[in-house]
Amino acid sequence: MTDDVRRFYDELAPEYDAIYDDWDATVQRDGALLHGLLGRGADPVLDVAAGMGTQAIGLALLGHRVVARDLSPALVARGLGEAARLGATLDFDLGDMCEARPGDAGRFGAVIAFGNALPHLESAALDAALRAAWLALRPGGRFLSAIRDYDDLSTRRPPLEPPRIMGAPPHRRAAMQLWTWDANGRACDVDLFVLREGPTGWTATTHRTRYHALLRVDLERAAAAAGFVDAEWLAPEQSGHAQPIFRARRAGGL
Repeated sequence: MTDDVRRFYDELAPEYDAIYDDWDATVQRDGALLHGLLGRGADPVLDVAAGMGTQAIGLALLGHRVVARDLSPALVARGLGEAARLGATLDFDLGDMCEARPGDAGRFGAVIAFGNALPHLESAALDAALRAAWLALRPGGRFLSAIRDYDDLSTRRPPLEPPRIMGAPPHRRAAMQLWTWDANGRACDVDLFVLREGPTGWTATTHRTRYHALLRVDLERAAAAAGFVDAEWLAPEQSGHAQPIFRARRAGGL
């Protein structure tokens, strides 16, 4: 990934959990959701876009063997702290999802990349990330990724994600996003605002990143080119997750 993406997450890391209504509850919910989709036969699980561990820690708390990686040193540091606080045992280290590691080859039963991570990648980087995931999987292993519904968003091109108000006075916080779309609708710059209420009023921080409008057909084609088979999409009403989930597998196995 680019240095700009790493910088975005490094700067966001101190308040990463503030964009969730309840981060601890999300850890438990996403862990249970992925446990249901994967089962214990998927261990070990490699999370290549772990952030501060929203999915990885949840899986570890349910007894899964998990390797969590993120390209942001600040988020990895937070993830290590949160895992210790919650009593989760997992490996947590730095890693770029676009880079295949020889030691990963055929090691994992599942590779996951949640949190709308793949749309950060341009075409060549996406191809590299999917190939790295394929190489890390043993035959029959599954790749799962949750991304926004860009088939819809790139058509409507909404200017913002409405603000969410969380907590109670006098310690409320709010999060909102402003989206500036390219003229062709294939990418957008996102300004994330995090506001916090304090004794003297509200303070705000802003963080900017760029997303590519990753259409379903484009992800399916890239996954097929990387060697994946049996690609499918799970809608939110099917999975219970807020974003559509893409699922595919490496051929072979039982």
